[in-house]
Amino acid sequence: MTAPQPNQPINDLDSAISGFEDIAVHLSQQFSTSPIDATASPPTSLPIYLDRPAIVQSAQSRPVLRVDAAYRDSTFSATTSNPVMLKLQQLRTAFAGNGSQLDSEPLPHREPLHPRDRFAGDPRDDVRLQWADGSEPWWHFDVEARMVDRETLWITEQFEEFFLRYLKPVWWDRFVEGINDFLSMIHNELIHPVWAFFTAPIRAIAHLIPDIDWPWNFELRGANVSLKQSPFRRIVFDSQLASQVVDRLWDDPDEFLAAGQLLTQDDYGAVARVPVKAPTTDGHFRNAAVGLLKRFNLRSVSHTLTRLLLFTRGSRSWTYGREMLDAGVGTARPLAMVEDRLGPFRFRSFVLTEQVEGTPLPEFLATTTLNSLELDRLAGQFARIWHTLGELRIVHGAMHASNFVVTPDQQLKLINLDGTWRHWFDLTFLHRRDRDWLRFMKAWRGQPEIGAAFRAAVARYFEEVQVAQRQLSQPLPMRLQRAA
Repeated sequence: MTAPQPNQPINDLDSAISGFEDIAVHLSQQFSTSPIDATASPPTSLPIYLDRPAIVQSAQSRPVLRVDAAYRDSTFSATTSNPVMLKLQQLRTAFAGNGSQLDSEPLPHREPLHPRDRFAGDPRDDVRLQWADGSEPWWHFDVEARMVDRETLWITEQFEEFFLRYLKPVWWDRFVEGINDFLSMIHNELIHPVWAFFTAPIRAIAHLIPDIDWPWNFELRGANVSLKQSPFRRIVFDSQLASQVVDRLWDDPDEFLAAGQLLTQDDYGAVARVPVKAPTTDGHFRNAAVGLLKRFNLRSVSHTLTRLLLFTRGSRSWTYGREMLDAGVGTARPLAMVEDRLGPFRFRSFVLTEQVEGTPLPEFLATTTLNSLELDRLAGQFARIWHTLGELRIVHGAMHASNFVVTPDQQLKLINLDGTWRHWFDLTFLHRRDRDWLRFMKAWRGQPEIGAAFRAAVARYFEEVQVAQRQLSQPLPMRLQRAA
């Protein structure tokens, strides 16, 4: 180890200032490199080897530095012997060239961030988060996420995927099952017994209400449709329907539904096959030996209160079903409709229809090999149904492909009319009609040739109808007159 050298004023730059420590010392002493401000600081505050008499120079005699950055051991020519100034100039020259070039060079080109990047709005952020293209995981919301290593983020994403796939279904299903069991226990052990106890007298009186021969009961018999109504129930039925079926629907439609073959049941309603009538000699109701009885339940208090004066789903199935049959649209024939009422207020409803024997349209097309002519014929039937509904300004409301049934003789029929509604204004009609079209075409996303066949059939049928209407609206003499 060499002995410390005495502090002597020398002009050698490399030996005078050996590193950045000297620059920090000079800056901490508030040393000014400007020769004009050299007299501002007392000479006693400087190091010993910098203790020189201050020389006041004019503006014309300021030091001029020439630095050659091409050579490492280049010499400096200056009128001042300030080593701090020379060392700073040497560092600037070594890393960036001379001062004039540093000031004149523009900033390097910076590629703009894409809007999909997480921190695209922050001009200070120059990190491109290419791994955040998809849905942002929860840790991407933290600004400090840019400081996390990408490998760490990848491991965390893999762990989250593993958790969502294997661990979460286990505890989540058990949690939901436990909540359902707890609420069911509360309902069965507490709410239902108390409610049944307080409503027992009311239910006993309500059970006797339909059997009372009210003076304002009336019954209207017609050639095709008959009506029977009391303050608490209303039934509209086909005049050809058997009297025992009408009596059972009028007395207790729930008992008639429970006696049949239950197909589906949920909170919204129930569907069951019920015996209607054997085929007669005249062929009436030849497919109605077994019918479908549907019940539409009340959903909630708010749903019930907002629909007390509106048409029930059973009444819509009855009304629009018969209207579609009159217009030539194939559907299940409505046989009867029952409503639970309290004067003008409507509650539950039932509808009894024929059972359409056939296969749903998606299943039929998936299991049956059709040539182009047979597919065009089936698509033409759909186009006719679609155009007729447009003329009637009727919207099905749930025109899924599964609500079209292909009968054994390959006739297309539309079922489930409880959501059907007529719109008088284009503002609502066109919007709901577009939704029906999108629901139907959604079934053919993986089968573009079938979707194209239905689309072409609708366009072709529309053009044929337009040509026919144009020919009917313009007789031949008028057309000859215009041509002349």
